[in-house]
Amino acid sequence: MAIVGCGPIGIASVPISRACGATTVVGFDISDYRLKMADEMGADFVINNGRTDPVKAAMDITSGVGFDVVLEMSGNQNGIDAAFRMVRAGGRVSLLGLPKSKVTIDLANDIVLKGIQVQGIHGRRIFETWYQITRLIQSKRVNLMPLITHQMKFEDIDKAMEIMASGRCGKILLSPE
Repeated sequence: MAIVGCGPIGIASVPISRACGATTVVGFDISDYRLKMADEMGADFVINNGRTDPVKAAMDITSGVGFDVVLEMSGNQNGIDAAFRMVRAGGRVSLLGLPKSKVTIDLANDIVLKGIQVQGIHGRRIFETWYQITRLIQSKRVNLMPLITHQMKFEDIDKAMEIMASGRCGKILLSPE
C-alpha cells in the first residue's frame, strides 16, 4: 500500500493500514520531517518525492507490478499523477487530498486501460469510520498518540498556527488551561 502525502491523516493511515492487513506500507512526501513521522509510525519505506522519482521507487519496491492500493492524501497534481501511475492494473486509488484548483488525469491510460477503481473519500461515512478506528485503538492494535507532537494552551493558538503552517508538526492539542 502506498500513501502519497504524509500529513497527519496520511501518517495516521500507516498503522491503520497495517492493522487492516496491509503487508507493506510506503509513505511518499516532500517533507523529511513528515517522512520521519511516517517511519516512526511503522512505514516499511519512506520516499522523498523531491529527491527520488516516486513512480520509479514504487516500481522498484513492487518488482514492477505497482501497489494494490494507493491513498492519495496530498491533493497535489504531482501526487495525483504519481498515485495513478504507481497503482497496479486492477488496483484502487482512494483520493482524500483536496486540490486547490482543477487537476488533470489521463483517463485512458491511468484509469480505463489499467482497469483501476477510483474512490473519493470524505465524511459521508464518518461515524462508521470513527467506530472502526475506536475499536482498533481500544484493542491496542493502533496507537495514534505519536501523532500529537505539541500540547499547548488555547491562549497560545497563534503560536500553534505558526507551528502548523511550518509543516513541522503532527497534530497540536490545545487545552483550555
